Amino acid sequence: MGQKYHRRIVVLVIVFSITSLLIYQIRPSAPVAKKATLVDGLRTIAGWRSGEPIPLHSKMLKALEVHDYVNQYYSRGKDKVFLYVGYYLSTEEVGAAHSPVVCFHGAGWTISETEKISMDLGGHKVHFVSAIVTRGKERHLLLYWFQAFDKTFHGTLFQKLYAFWTKCLHDREDTAFVRLSVALGEVPPVVAMRTGIAFLQAFYPIFLEYVVSNEH
Repeated sequence: MGQKYHRRIVVLVIVFSITSLLIYQIRPSAPVAKKATLVDGLRTIAGWRSGEPIPLHSKMLKALEVHDYVNQYYSRGKDKVFLYVGYYLSTEEVGAAHSPVVCFHGAGWTISETEKISMDLGGHKVHFVSAIVTRGKERHLLLYWFQAFDKTFHGTLFQKLYAFWTKCLHDREDTAFVRLSVALGEVPPVVAMRTGIAFLQAFYPIFLEYVVSNEH
């Protein structure tokens, strides 16, 4: 009994010591903008033509607390994908991006056929969620994920944990919420998914390079 109690005390002391050390070493967040804006960084995606950026309303920007964002169409022949990226330079805003399940329901959309997917795209493991959203006659296929530095996550819990880890060990705080949208209309979901994946394959390596870049 005494030895077990002693071991527990030792473990607790070690855990508290490590936690205290990490907290002591964490410096206050100080967002430093990158040299290139996100729009410029994602302007050229092989095989896809970027449309004009669509500005978000000031109230939306205030609610999202983004440091930078992309909100625009990309096209390849008849294929068209709408991209939204909310980019954060500090972990203080890591909880600002919410799941579309919450946001879309609040805007009157219904969500169905939600699925968590993990794919290896050109050596990069991407974990994303696919879903179909419907409002009246409008239907879209969504592909979205939460980025924490060089990793992707289906949800915010592990995104926050990894963001804390990279801040402690690597002094990197870049996080993002990424959402691709493909209008269904008369296009079946399987075709829309192929379009979304094709864009994702071209987009993600460029986006990841922008995220991990040290150019500020």
